[in-house]
Amino acid sequence: MTHAQETDMETDVIEAHKKGGWSQRRFQRLRDGAIEHFLKDVEARLEEIASKDEPKYILAHGPKDALNIVESRLPKHLISRWRIVEDLKDDAPENTLMHRAFDICHEEEDEVAHRLVNRLRADILTHHPSSYGFEDVQRSLLEGRGEVLLIKDDLKKPGMKCEFCEMVMFPSSSVCSICKKPTHAVDISEELLELAERTGTAIEFISNDSYLSALGGIGLLHRF
Repeated sequence: MTHAQETDMETDVIEAHKKGGWSQRRFQRLRDGAIEHFLKDVEARLEEIASKDEPKYILAHGPKDALNIVESRLPKHLISRWRIVEDLKDDAPENTLMHRAFDICHEEEDEVAHRLVNRLRADILTHHPSSYGFEDVQRSLLEGRGEVLLIKDDLKKPGMKCEFCEMVMFPSSSVCSICKKPTHAVDISEELLELAERTGTAIEFISNDSYLSALGGIGLLHRF
């Protein structure tokens, strides 16, 4: 799920002073001081947002020179999230940046998803450790092998789960094949998502990918 938060930051920086001599130097020092103060405020606000909300991306719009200066001062853990939105008019409606933020996030997430599916395809073709299909993925997750779970964002799969040992049954059965206890109906997709979270496996939801669909809508990249 993509969530966006918009923050406006602006300041009244003294305009460049055209008079010469001491007056010009005085105004320049005041102006430089005001700019430095504003940049520190921006940095502090970004750090606050990053530590509190842990955003995946930080999108910025404004004068290009000012944004480049801000970017040059960002710490490494924020640089990787920093994106400058250039194709936006200064007089655009307030909610335009928010809409553009969603577009950029979705575009980048699609690129990441595409790379991961291609990696899964390559792993399968080269017999590198990987899993696909519900039963194979469950087994690998239980063994702690999961690095990234790839799953179609609309995938649903009815099945049965043991009430005692919590194993999902393949094939579905009213009695657990392991401990012979009763089973109950579940959505296997949800069960594997929860298992991935419990085992520290990253989760990537994939939209409209024919290769993953051909694998049953679910695949697993391995740590080892």
